Amino acid sequence: LIDPPYGKNIGAAALQGLVKGGWLEAGSMVVLEDDKRTPIPILPAYILRDERIYSDTRLLFYETK
Repeated sequence: LIDPPYGKNIGAAALQGLVKGGWLEAGSMVVLEDDKRTPIPILPAYILRDERIYSDTRLLFYETK
């Protein structure tokens, strides 16, 4: 679970850092929690599998390629 400070738009950088650092294998699942108004990051190393919104919170479920 990645839970950066809301509204800072740094979730994409955190996801990229996991891949670049070699922390994830193909098929790993990562959940990004952020404010629902933050743009959804589209990243070439990930497949967006699900999105859920609870009040002001958005959960994005990514799988690594």
